[in-house]
Amino acid sequence: TVSAKTLFDPPGLITDGQEAKKIYADWLTSPDNPRFTKVIANRLWKRAFGLGLIEPVDNLTDTTVAANPELLEFLTKLMRSVDYDVKHFSQILYQTEAWQRAASLSEPAADVAYRFPGPVLRRMTAEQLWDSLLTLAVPELDGRTGESAERLYKFYEDNKGKDAKELFAVAQDLGARRDKIRAIEAQSKDLRALIENTPNKDSIEARRAKAQLKELNEQREELVNQTDPGRMVGFKKNPKGGPEQFVRADELPSPAPAGHFLRTFGQSDRDVIEGANSGPATTQALTMLNGFIDRELLKERSVLYQEMLKPKDVGSKVDILFLAILTRPPSPAERELGKQEIAHALLNFRKSNQAGAGADVAKESTKAALHNLAWVLLNGNEFLFVQ
Repeated sequence: TVSAKTLFDPPGLITDGQEAKKIYADWLTSPDNPRFTKVIANRLWKRAFGLGLIEPVDNLTDTTVAANPELLEFLTKLMRSVDYDVKHFSQILYQTEAWQRAASLSEPAADVAYRFPGPVLRRMTAEQLWDSLLTLAVPELDGRTGESAERLYKFYEDNKGKDAKELFAVAQDLGARRDKIRAIEAQSKDLRALIENTPNKDSIEARRAKAQLKELNEQREELVNQTDPGRMVGFKKNPKGGPEQFVRADELPSPAPAGHFLRTFGQSDRDVIEGANSGPATTQALTMLNGFIDRELLKERSVLYQEMLKPKDVGSKVDILFLAILTRPPSPAERELGKQEIAHALLNFRKSNQAGAGADVAKESTKAALHNLAWVLLNGNEFLFVQ
């Protein structure tokens, strides 16, 4: 016979009166667990530097050897010393000289230990890129909130303590309300047909039918809100306007629907633990070249556009673009190129009369030139990659 044995001591045996899940959680997260602390430290190191000391990070076995065993042992001790405070641990990593160096441009070789001269050059994650673009597009982004399930939680709280008989009654009530919805839909269909077949749409009969149809629609909407779980979860109204889905990635459902910006840029589908990727794809280039930037970032209501209009002189407008998008001022050569682009756009506008009669040619040409400059900077590797 083979006796049951845990991977490490203490065994965490369950005794009467103790909750099995808590015993297991305490055992799994114990500082005595030789793998738990090491796995967390390695994952946080990869988050900061772009490459784990053990790769892949989700394949740690008894025979796994880290690229730098001494460093991983130090990080493991550090994690214990900060009492598993992930934020504190990350702050320490971000304050190191190694992390503050410029990103390493060389591709790590598979057969040579990587000594981390600096973080590995890598593209922003889908979530980082989404948040970065929204920061340029949406005013007061941090004040916007995502989905709320308060009504669904309330429904659960109101019914969680009921016995089988009471829950059956709740189900019957929901069924009766759905039957009423179907009856209302049938009535509405008849009323729409009546209105459609009435020659005089302003007749008393037609107006009465329209009023009844409106009342039925309101009744149906109220019943649907009471019976459809999907209606119990929805986006909160954001006071600043704009699309309700324009909130930070962590306020959105995860994973996002197929075809969403986040999925296009490699957001995990959550089918496996490490499902995200930062690999290139043609759809990503098309999205940046022809989609989100033109639709949202370069609209007149966007934060970026409004900031570009504030300075009066051309050079300062170019400065604003570089600071907002690349978080650095332009070099003298870049500043001059930006000013030349604006001057060139002004000349073209005057020649072709693109602005139209009576328009402010200088203003319109400057807007077009700044649009072009912003488009170029946002599609460049300096914006897309973590330097």
